[in-house]
Amino acid sequence: KDEPFLDFFFRRVRPNTSKAHIDQYPFVSPCGKELNFLRPEDTALVFSRLQSGRLYYSPTLYVPFQPDKLSVSDLGRMYHPAPSRLAGEGGVGLVEGVVNEIL
Repeated sequence: KDEPFLDFFFRRVRPNTSKAHIDQYPFVSPCGKELNFLRPEDTALVFSRLQSGRLYYSPTLYVPFQPDKLSVSDLGRMYHPAPSRLAGEGGVGLVEGVVNEIL
Protein backbone atom coordinates (compact mmCIF):
# COMPACT_ATOMS: atom_id res chain seq x y z
CA LYS A 1 0.00 0.00 0.00
CA ASP A 2 1.34 3.38 -1.01
CA GLU A 3 -0.21 5.60 1.66
CA PRO A 4 0.61 8.97 0.03
CA PHE A 5 -0.88 7.77 -3.27
CA LEU A 6 -4.06 6.51 -1.56
CA ASP A 7 -4.52 9.87 0.15
CA PHE A 8 -3.87 11.67 -3.15
CA PHE A 9 -6.39 9.46 -4.97
CA PHE A 10 -9.18 9.58 -2.38
CA ARG A 11 -8.75 13.30 -1.69
CA ARG A 12 -9.81 13.88 -5.31
CA VAL A 13 -12.76 11.45 -5.60
CA ARG A 14 -15.91 13.26 -6.72
CA PRO A 15 -19.04 12.65 -8.80
CA ASN A 16 -18.41 12.17 -12.50
CA THR A 17 -19.52 15.38 -14.19
CA SER A 18 -17.25 14.85 -17.21
CA LYS A 19 -20.02 13.34 -19.37
CA ALA A 20 -17.58 10.58 -20.30
CA HIS A 21 -18.75 7.10 -19.28
CA ILE A 22 -21.21 8.65 -16.82
CA ASP A 23 -23.59 5.68 -17.03
CA GLN A 24 -20.84 3.21 -16.13
CA TYR A 25 -18.65 5.26 -13.80
CA PRO A 26 -20.46 7.55 -11.35
CA PHE A 27 -17.24 8.82 -9.73
CA VAL A 28 -13.85 10.06 -10.90
CA SER A 29 -10.54 10.89 -9.28
CA PRO A 30 -8.76 13.52 -11.40
CA CYS A 31 -4.98 13.25 -11.74
CA GLY A 32 -3.54 16.05 -13.81
CA LYS A 33 -5.21 15.89 -17.23
CA GLU A 34 -6.32 12.30 -16.66
CA LEU A 35 -9.47 11.01 -15.05
CA ASN A 36 -9.47 7.78 -13.07
CA PHE A 37 -13.00 6.39 -13.42
CA LEU A 38 -14.59 4.59 -10.47
CA ARG A 39 -17.49 2.17 -10.36
CA PRO A 40 -17.93 1.17 -6.72
CA GLU A 41 -20.06 -1.78 -5.75
CA ASP A 42 -21.87 0.36 -3.18
CA THR A 43 -20.33 3.70 -2.17
CA ALA A 44 -17.29 5.66 -3.34
CA LEU A 45 -15.76 5.57 0.14
CA VAL A 46 -15.41 2.79 2.67
CA PHE A 47 -14.61 3.67 6.25
CA SER A 48 -12.12 1.09 7.45
CA ARG A 49 -10.84 2.42 10.77
CA LEU A 50 -12.31 4.15 13.81
CA GLN A 51 -9.74 5.86 15.99
CA SER A 52 -9.93 8.76 18.45
CA GLY A 53 -13.39 9.82 17.28
CA ARG A 54 -12.45 9.74 13.60
CA LEU A 55 -13.62 7.46 10.80
CA TYR A 56 -10.84 6.92 8.25
CA TYR A 57 -11.41 6.24 4.56
CA SER A 58 -7.72 6.49 3.61
CA PRO A 59 -4.50 6.36 5.63
CA THR A 60 -4.73 9.99 6.83
CA LEU A 61 -8.13 11.11 5.53
CA TYR A 62 -11.10 11.00 7.87
CA VAL A 63 -14.39 12.51 8.91
CA PRO A 64 -15.43 13.15 12.51
CA PHE A 65 -17.36 10.14 13.80
CA GLN A 66 -21.02 11.03 14.38
CA PRO A 67 -22.69 7.97 15.89
CA ASP A 68 -26.10 9.64 15.80
CA LYS A 69 -25.79 9.90 11.98
CA LEU A 70 -25.22 6.17 11.38
CA SER A 71 -27.80 4.43 9.24
CA VAL A 72 -28.42 0.80 8.34
CA SER A 73 -29.80 -0.40 5.01
CA ASP A 74 -32.37 -3.14 4.52
CA LEU A 75 -29.43 -5.41 3.69
CA GLY A 76 -27.82 -4.69 7.07
CA ARG A 77 -25.05 -2.46 5.73
CA MET A 78 -24.01 0.43 7.94
CA TYR A 79 -23.40 3.91 6.53
CA HIS A 80 -21.96 7.15 7.86
CA PRO A 81 -21.95 10.64 6.28
CA ALA A 82 -19.08 11.13 3.83
CA PRO A 83 -17.35 14.37 2.85
CA SER A 84 -19.91 16.62 1.15
CA ARG A 85 -17.84 16.88 -2.07
CA LEU A 86 -18.91 13.31 -2.88
CA ALA A 87 -22.62 13.79 -3.08
CA GLY A 88 -23.48 17.06 -1.38
CA GLU A 89 -25.43 16.77 1.82
CA GLY A 90 -26.62 13.24 2.30
CA GLY A 91 -23.60 11.52 0.72
CA VAL A 92 -22.54 8.46 2.68
CA GLY A 93 -19.73 5.96 2.92
CA LEU A 94 -19.95 2.30 3.82
CA VAL A 95 -18.74 1.38 7.30
CA GLU A 96 -16.57 -1.71 6.88
CA GLY A 97 -17.26 -4.85 8.90
CA VAL A 98 -14.17 -4.42 11.08
CA VAL A 99 -15.46 -1.07 12.30
CA ASN A 100 -18.96 -2.54 12.70
CA GLU A 101 -17.54 -5.06 15.15
CA ILE A 102 -16.08 -2.25 17.28
CA LEU A 103 -19.42 -0.47 17.33
